[in-house]
Amino acid sequence: MNKETYQQFKIILDNVELEDINISKIAYKIEKMPESGDIAIGLGKKISEPEINQNKMFGYVSFSISIEQNKEKIMSFQVGYKLTFNILSLEILNKSFENAEAKKMFIEYQLPKFAWPFLREDFHTACTKVGMRPITLKMMK
Repeated sequence: MNKETYQQFKIILDNVELEDINISKIAYKIEKMPESGDIAIGLGKKISEPEINQNKMFGYVSFSISIEQNKEKIMSFQVGYKLTFNILSLEILNKSFENAEAKKMFIEYQLPKFAWPFLREDFHTACTKVGMRPITLKMMK
C-alpha cells in the first residue's frame, strides 16, 4: 500500500463510527462428536459492498467454519453480520472511497476485523450448545 492509499484508508476509518452489529443469520450443525485428537478448522468469508444511506453505512460480512477430524466433517457453522456505521462526513468518505485500493482495504480487511470478536464468541457458544468442547478462534491481526 502506498502512502496516498494509506492516508485515504486512514481517512475512511476516521470518518466512520461503528454503531451496532447484528446477526442477520446463524446456523450450525454437528455431524458427530469429535474423538480425542487433532481437528482441522476451515474458515470462509464473504463480504458484500457496503450500502450508504444518508449518514449511515451498512456492511455485510458472512463467515462459514467447518471442523474436520480424520478428513471427516464434524461440525459446520455459518453466521452473517450486519454492521451499522455512523458516517461523520459523507463528502469526505465518498472522496476517500474514490481511491479503489483504500476502499478495497476497508471492505476486505476492516469490515471482517470489526466482526471478528463477535464471530469468536458466537462460534465458541455454538460449540458448547452442540455439546462439544468450546473452541476459541485465534485473534485476528
